[in-house]
Parts: sequence; structure tokens; C-alpha cells
Amino acid sequence: MRRQMVYILLAFLVTCVVISALMVHIPFILEEDSYQKFKETTEKLLAKKVDKITKYSYEQGDLYQTPGGKIFGAWNYGDYCIEQEYPNKKPVIREECSRIAYDTAASYIEKNSTKKELINDTEVTGKDAAKPFSSKKYFVGENPDNYLYYSGSCYRVVNIAENDTVKVVYEGLATSDGKCTDVADDNSGFIALLSWDEDKQRSGNFENASNLKDRLNRFYEEEEINTVAMKQSLDTSVVEMADWYIGKVNESNTTLLQDIQNERSEVSTKPFPFGLLNNSDYLKISCQASSGKSTADCSKNNYLYKSKYQWWTINYGEEKDAWFVTPQGNLLSDTIGYSNEYRFSGARMTFYLKADTLLTGNGTESSPYRIIK
Repeated sequence: MRRQMVYILLAFLVTCVVISALMVHIPFILEEDSYQKFKETTEKLLAKKVDKITKYSYEQGDLYQTPGGKIFGAWNYGDYCIEQEYPNKKPVIREECSRIAYDTAASYIEKNSTKKELINDTEVTGKDAAKPFSSKKYFVGENPDNYLYYSGSCYRVVNIAENDTVKVVYEGLATSDGKCTDVADDNSGFIALLSWDEDKQRSGNFENASNLKDRLNRFYEEEEINTVAMKQSLDTSVVEMADWYIGKVNESNTTLLQDIQNERSEVSTKPFPFGLLNNSDYLKISCQASSGKSTADCSKNNYLYKSKYQWWTINYGEEKDAWFVTPQGNLLSDTIGYSNEYRFSGARMTFYLKADTLLTGNGTESSPYRIIK
């Protein structure tokens, strides 16, 4: 009787072990099966050629193919979801599918942003429908979901302009898998330390008196950022030739609106692709008081603030002066070339995405907005 009980107990234990193993391996087998069928489907799609983004609807979900030969979308299969983010080569298996979509840049960003992070411009912040490159909506906060992956680097979406172009600024190098999770608040946040004017003598606006403009535009012409710090190819097809507001900003405690009006008092005589942020792009996020330029309070709850380096803006001040944001968080204007401390600052390259640029992603550090080609 005892021996019989032992056999029964052993049989029960073996059964439990087998069931436990099946519980572990059956989901894995199902997962592998769904993954394989997804791969077979996408391989068939890639054999086709399309001249525009083409949508394919299946019982399991929607997949999209781009003219550049990329597939993205979400695929439900049993208890699993396979997500193919653009333009990652390897699909990701998740427990449930998130919404994967795309649209033109301004529209897509508006749909995917909260009203607390992307807010409407008003008269106080310079809203002017007659000026095509002026801001109509802008991001605020310490770390909003406004990341953009572009040509191997991470950028932040600053605002949506009246003409639906999208103003973005360099944030730092992306990870090897195209994420912005490791963008540090250090020297990787600018493309190079540059002087405003190598001659250190000229006065005037960014277009006429700055070698910095020529250096940035050379990156556009050569389709490559090439500095001591980095070498990176650029997709210039999505970059708008923009008008830039390059006016003189006084050092006195003027209001934010007065500063914006001063910035817009001079517009570049010719459109150009790459520039820098305006003073007001930084100030309007968290520091709209008249004394804003001179106080470190501007750094609070401000995603553009960098604590470890100073960086140029596109506006100039008094004769032979140019503006930059300090590591303390305030804006400072200093004489170019006559102060070694302020001669070199970080260049945070800025540009406008063309209005017809298509985006996907959700703007987070782990899934930044991506340009569809």
C-alpha cells in the first residue's frame, strides 16, 4: 500500500513538472509561430514596390509600407502583439498592441500631445498669423514628450509654426537602436563649441555678422555634420528653407512681448536651413516675467535648460554683443571676442521640418517621433 502511494505521489509530481514545463514553453511556441507568420507576411510585402505609403489591412491588424522599403504597424496574433516600429529592423513582441499611426508633422504632434505640454500661443507670447514662421503652439515643462529622432541624433520639438512647419533643436546623440533614453545633460547636447564670429570684430545680426551661420549652412550643403565632436550624415530633404527672426534684443528689463517684437524687427533677407533658437523660445517656457533674461529662475521646469554648458541663441545685443543661455539658467549678452570666458558657446543646431513631413512614434524618450521616408 505504501509503495502504491509512493507511485501515485511520484506520478503526481511528474505531472506537475510536465504541466509547468508546458506552461512555460507553449506560450513561447505560440509566440514563435506568430512571429514567423508575421515575418512571412512582411517579406511578401517587401517584394512589392510602392511610390507612396501604402496601407495593408489584415484580420490581425494594419501594416504600412513606405516607398523607401520600410514596414511598420501592429499585428495581433492570439494573446500576443507584434509591433514593427519605423524604421527598426527587428519587430518587438508585446502583451498588447499600442496604436501605431502616422500623419503630417504638425497634425501628428498635436494629436499625440497633451494640452498641458503643448499649449497655444497668445498675444502675450507673440502669436501673429501674418508671420509664417512664428509660433502658434509651443511645448512647456521639464521633460515633455517632444523628442524627435533625426539622422542619428535626438532633437526636441520646440513649436509648431503658423505655416505648419515644426521647429526643432538639437538635443544629443541617440542610442544605437534609435532611442533618446541616454541623452545626457553634458557636452553631447550641442554639435560643437563655436565662436559667434571668428574675426571677433563684426557687429550686427546673425545673418551678416556671424561665422556661425556659415558653419551651420555648410553642414546642409555637405549633407553632413562634421566637427571634432561628431561626424554624421544628414537627410536634408525634410529641412525647410526658413525665414529667421534675428533682431536685436535689448539688455533692459523689457517684457516678453517686447523682446519678441524686437526679435522680429529684423528678418533674414534670404531663407536659410539651419539656425539657432530665439531668446524667446527659452524664456516663454517658464519665465515670462520682465526680468526673465537676468534670472536663473528661467531654468525651473524648462526642458531647454542645460546645467553643464552655455549655448548661443540667434539674437544679438548691443554693439559686438551676442546672447547665450548660461549654465545658471539666465540669458546673458556679452562682447564677442573680448571676454575669453564667453568667446565659445555650444551651438544647438535648429531647423524647421517641412510641413509635409510624415511622422510616426509618440515623442517619448523610448519611442521618439520618427520621420517616415
